[in-house]
Amino acid sequence: MQRLQAYAEQGGTLVLGPCSGYNVSRRGHGGQPLDFILNYTSETQTLDVHETATDRLSGQSVQGETKIAPYGVMLLQYE
Repeated sequence: MQRLQAYAEQGGTLVLGPCSGYNVSRRGHGGQPLDFILNYTSETQTLDVHETATDRLSGQSVQGETKIAPYGVMLLQYE
């Protein structure tokens, strides 16, 4: 999350709410950022996605309150 906060402070848009129990890492991809979200816990975690995104692993569209399974992984690409 610290990486995303630094991104926001440099003029980027923070698209995820505060996190607890999972890790977010942003990477660039052809001008579109990708967020890798890893749940390191044995519990389902809830994250707040502020913009419409597609989970590239499941193909599902996500926005707002989103659940990530225990030890789950999401790869979000924003529209």
